[in-house]
Amino acid sequence: MLLPIGHEKLSARRWPVVTTAFIVACIAAYPFVATRTDADATRIEAAAKTAVSYYHDHPYLTTGPALAPFRKHSALDLEALLAPQEEAAPPPKTPPDDVVREEQDELDALEAKVTKAVDDSLTHTLGYVPARHNVLGLVTYPFVHSGVLHLAFNLWFLWLCGCNLEDRWGRLAFPSFFVASGVVAALVHGLASRGVANAVPIVGASGAIAGAMGAFLVVHARAKIRFAYVLGFRPRTFEAPAFAMLPLWLLTQVLWGVLFPNDGVAYWAHVGGFLFGVAVAFALSKSGLDRRLDAAVERTVALDGDPRLDAARDLVARGRAEDALAMLEGLALEKPDVVDVQRAVLGAAQASRATASERTAFARLVQLHVMRGELAEASRVAAEMRAKRYEASLDAKTAKRLAEHEAMTAGQAAKR
Repeated sequence: MLLPIGHEKLSARRWPVVTTAFIVACIAAYPFVATRTDADATRIEAAAKTAVSYYHDHPYLTTGPALAPFRKHSALDLEALLAPQEEAAPPPKTPPDDVVREEQDELDALEAKVTKAVDDSLTHTLGYVPARHNVLGLVTYPFVHSGVLHLAFNLWFLWLCGCNLEDRWGRLAFPSFFVASGVVAALVHGLASRGVANAVPIVGASGAIAGAMGAFLVVHARAKIRFAYVLGFRPRTFEAPAFAMLPLWLLTQVLWGVLFPNDGVAYWAHVGGFLFGVAVAFALSKSGLDRRLDAAVERTVALDGDPRLDAARDLVARGRAEDALAMLEGLALEKPDVVDVQRAVLGAAQASRATASERTAFARLVQLHVMRGELAEASRVAAEMRAKRYEASLDAKTAKRLAEHEAMTAGQAAKR
């Protein structure tokens, strides 16, 4: 088993409030969900066993669809109850019609109790059941998890990709996207479900998280993801780019969905959520909205509650660039990932002719643009550095990524 344990884009300009809030909500809800689910299972099992036992004693009666979803339920073992016993007594003779009608009414009443117990259960109330198409469940099912591992893995995957998307798209666009991913994932699962599976509720945030994974693939396709695995009882790690590993994960979900359609995992919800995330991120990128959302976050981070940036610019305008530079370098230590701060540092350094500070600010600005995937802007700033012969200040990783981008760009221009 491969477990992603981190990636090179696991950083943010501000704390991911929305992602954290969702994680906290799921963790806080889990004790209630687990307790209620156990109680529901006990109640459903009791009702189902009573109905099946009655049918076993009256095999000439007709059962309705209420018991069908439980015939393969591990906790009930109803198939064993229904199976003929080797030394069982011969089946009773069919009684008169009026007695059969009374007994059938009794069995129907018992099955109705099973149906009510199921409908009143937490997973059927807050989970999404395709056969019922309970609209509220489309929004609430990501908060319901069926076990500790189910909860832990889902929230860890969300942390790995949700932080970056929230940081890039903001605290309004990201949760809207996340909720929409969950809705689409559930609907795709419903379309792919057949028979008994269509009446089984889908729970857990994996469909919405798959949407975030798909968006991450588009936004950070070249990001190196670090994986852990165990070989020969020894833990090992390796790195691979997102553009290789995430499509591979999608392929496994399609494969398992085809081969094991009834094993209790909503593979097609993962597929639907992932493809939706890819489509949304691609549309945002092509429309330019992705850059505008990112720039809006940048402005918020740079200006929100901190007057030093404006004060430093005012100092530069009044000819006190050295004082402004000192102020801005302190601000840059506090907010090292804010592009506007680095641009202000660069401007103050140039105004005060502080060569060392100018070189450092240039290098940091290029690095930030590369980290955020803004390679065209990084290339533009790097061109200014080369004109001043500052390119040696770039770290090796940033220089390599920039060189790859510029080589690819030059190759595409040559083909036109």
